[in-house]
Amino acid sequence: MTYVKILHQASDSFQFLVAFILAGFVAESIRVWLERRGNYVKLVNDTDNLCFLLSTNAYFTTPSQCDLRQKLLRYSLLAFELALLQERCGVTYLADNETELMNHLMKKNLLLNDSVEKEWRALCPHDRVSSLYYFIQCEINNLLKEDILPSDYLSMFTEHIMACKTQSKCLMNSVCSTNPIPY
Repeated sequence: MTYVKILHQASDSFQFLVAFILAGFVAESIRVWLERRGNYVKLVNDTDNLCFLLSTNAYFTTPSQCDLRQKLLRYSLLAFELALLQERCGVTYLADNETELMNHLMKKNLLLNDSVEKEWRALCPHDRVSSLYYFIQCEINNLLKEDILPSDYLSMFTEHIMACKTQSKCLMNSVCSTNPIPY
């Protein structure tokens, strides 16, 4: 064999290898996009279901109880927004731009001006989303103790809170586990 033939064979093999690698990259990019899209849709649905349950299944009569329902709904939406921001911007960006993040959340009325510092500082800095779902679950437990919610509602609320928390984690963790990064 001459060197020219060897080079042509190597060139053909290399072209096949490049096409094979690119096809794998495209397939992986599509798989990751579908996974993220699925996690997003599930999180939207789970958050919507939780808000619906909080709005319709707790029969609040006093102004303080109505304020609590509003707070629980706001916390549900705040956890949703934080999960989306972490998925879009990344954990490092959110940690480095905390003031900008808080301003963004205040503009959306997810953090209230009069309680920003108190609420924000109460959240675990490394996992604010889980902290919010924890607070929601604790308040549901308190409502059960005060007989504002029937006792058989505990499992229903817990199931929906855990579904939201799970989907938030799936969405946020897909950023760190994507390898290779297709975007």
